[in-house]
Amino acid sequence: MRKAVPSAVLVLALVVIPLTASAQSTTTEPYSGGTVTETTISPQIEVAVAGLTVTFTAAGAGSACAWVFGDNSTGTGNPVTHTYAAEGDYRVTATCGALVLALTVQLAPELVNTGFDVLPAALAALGLILIGGVVLRSNRRSKKAN
Repeated sequence: MRKAVPSAVLVLALVVIPLTASAQSTTTEPYSGGTVTETTISPQIEVAVAGLTVTFTAAGAGSACAWVFGDNSTGTGNPVTHTYAAEGDYRVTATCGALVLALTVQLAPELVNTGFDVLPAALAALGLILIGGVVLRSNRRSKKAN
C-alpha cells in the first residue's frame, strides 16, 4: 500500500538580513504607575498551507511587501496567497522596504488514510473477544454440570 507524505511546509531559512532577536525597553504603565518590559518580535514569514495553495504573511514587517514565490511568479501585499502548479521545493522571498525575509517551502501530497492500517488490529481484538466469550461460556457450563 502506498502512503503519501502529509502536506508539509519545511522552513529551512528564515531571515536573510541578520536581525536582533528582541529589543527591550522599560516604560511606565499609565494606570498603575508600574513598569512593563516591552519586547519586539523579529520579523519572520508565517505560512499556511491548503493543498498547493499557500498563504504567506511577513509577520512584523508591515503591509508593503514584494514577494517572489520561487516558481517564476511574484506578488505584492501582506498577507499574500499563491497557488503552485506542482509539488516541490520553492525558495520564497519577501522584500518589505529594507527588510528581506526568505524561506524554502516543500509541498508534498496529502496523507491518504484508507483505514486498512487498523484492520489487522481490529480483527485481532475481535478474535480475542470471541475466544474470551467461548471460554467464559464453557466455564459456566462446566460449573452447572458439577
